[in-house]
Amino acid sequence: MLAMGGLADAEFFREKSCIDIGCGPKGSLTWLDGIAKHAIGIDPLASRYELFNISSHNMLYIAARAEELPLRSSSADVVFSMNSLDHVDDLEQACGEIRRVLKPGGHFIGSLNLDEPATPTEPWTLTEDYLERHLFRGWTPEFRRVCPRLDSEEHWGPYRYMFERLL
Repeated sequence: MLAMGGLADAEFFREKSCIDIGCGPKGSLTWLDGIAKHAIGIDPLASRYELFNISSHNMLYIAARAEELPLRSSSADVVFSMNSLDHVDDLEQACGEIRRVLKPGGHFIGSLNLDEPATPTEPWTLTEDYLERHLFRGWTPEFRRVCPRLDSEEHWGPYRYMFERLL
């Protein structure tokens, strides 16, 4: 994904403060070790991640919600969010917090599933319009890729056998 956005060069992240919202337990920012000034993973479940040997990840985990980031305003050069915004309780508040902690001229790098029906664990249906109004307003996108939802038989048909075998 970074390569598609022209950000695959590690030098882009040198000495930057990078935050991953909804980081999960797998060391999402370990690839920044020795490059970024700070690599911080924010996740409400982070206090439970000791089970995953997170001490080897060379990043700081903070147990917090996206709606209440325990970070100073304008403190992040880069904010990552990989399929996590639709999991928050208050989407508008989470978008506001991302905007608050991101430095002027900073970068938001996200992977967002658009127009997916809400579920108990993903209570928000993210739309391009909502994100434009609450997250991206006033920003100039350097790269954006929006794909249509691919749920037709025409698209998945060739893979059906593989999925049935896995399930």
